[in-house]
Amino acid sequence: MFSKITIVLAMALSLSAFNQTFAQAKKPATKKASAKAAAKKAVTNTDAKAQEDAKALEEAKAADAKAALEKAKAEEAKALQEKAKASATTDTSTLATVRKYISASYHGEFYFVRRDITSANEKDHDIQDFKVMHNPTVIVKPMANWKFLSTAEFKYTDVDPAAAPYPNRFYRALFLLTRENVLTQAEHGLKMDVSIGRRMFDRKSVPAIYGNNRINVNLSRKFSDKLNSSILVQYLNNDPAKITGSTWKHSLELIPTINFQITEKLSYFFNDDFILNTAWKSNSPASTTISHEMNVGVLSYQFTDKLSSYFQFKYLHTEDFTKATAKADSFEYYIGATYAVTPKFSITPEVGSPMFVARDGKFFAENMKYPEFALYLDASF
Repeated sequence: MFSKITIVLAMALSLSAFNQTFAQAKKPATKKASAKAAAKKAVTNTDAKAQEDAKALEEAKAADAKAALEKAKAEEAKALQEKAKASATTDTSTLATVRKYISASYHGEFYFVRRDITSANEKDHDIQDFKVMHNPTVIVKPMANWKFLSTAEFKYTDVDPAAAPYPNRFYRALFLLTRENVLTQAEHGLKMDVSIGRRMFDRKSVPAIYGNNRINVNLSRKFSDKLNSSILVQYLNNDPAKITGSTWKHSLELIPTINFQITEKLSYFFNDDFILNTAWKSNSPASTTISHEMNVGVLSYQFTDKLSSYFQFKYLHTEDFTKATAKADSFEYYIGATYAVTPKFSITPEVGSPMFVARDGKFFAENMKYPEFALYLDASF
């Protein structure tokens, strides 16, 4: 009995020892597998991280490339803006330079006239004829105190050419070279300019005249901010193509002018275009003639910066070498308003007629009942 127990116990101990030995032998293998799995996981994690890093690097490169592209576009746009600005500045500078030396203006006169107020046919008393005069002018200032002016007149009308005083073509031109500030006295407000020039006529429009040569002196003085005056003294020598009894040879022209600012908005203007002519033919009935075109007074009132009005009272006197016609004297009136559309463009409608005519046997001229209308356009460039 005891021996059986001893045998069983021995067998149990042997089995226990075997289990322990097997467990110890198996443990290193399990650790090795775990280590291998951990290593594999580590490799997998490393690859994933490397992929993430590579992706992040690509994204960073793409962002840098996009930023560089946007920066390049911005710099290009800035360069274009600067170029455009520089070009505009250059254009402005060029234009300013041109304006410094060259200026141009346009004056247009449009007349709506009555055919014949003395006609027995009352329809001739109505306004039905149209006359136009275009007057462009260019002024060049090549250097300080020197000025060259060129102006021309083009006349058109819808009246029968046989009776029209307008030639429906180029009429005449004036070329004038001026030396400014020949004399200046700032303390006395004095200034003197001297000019020489030539008037040229279109021979088809005015067959009897080539033109005339002229020299003038213009003396101006500013007495105060409200009062200034000037006088133009001009000598003219005629250059006729055909000499008739009414042809003049020498001429002396005086144009005194006065400007007076009565109030802030009301002003007064006076001038007189006085001309003394000598006859070309020595045997003419009259050796000299005198003509006046005097603005006895022009009252102007400035309503706003854009709108002004005026009343003009004019005296006219003419004579003829042949004495075939009596000396003519008349007074005329004109009322107009000027609207400045822009600082460089204005429109002036006007109405007027003769008011008194010498030797017509009436107190008021017949024309007073038949005023005519005009429209003036003025522009500067």
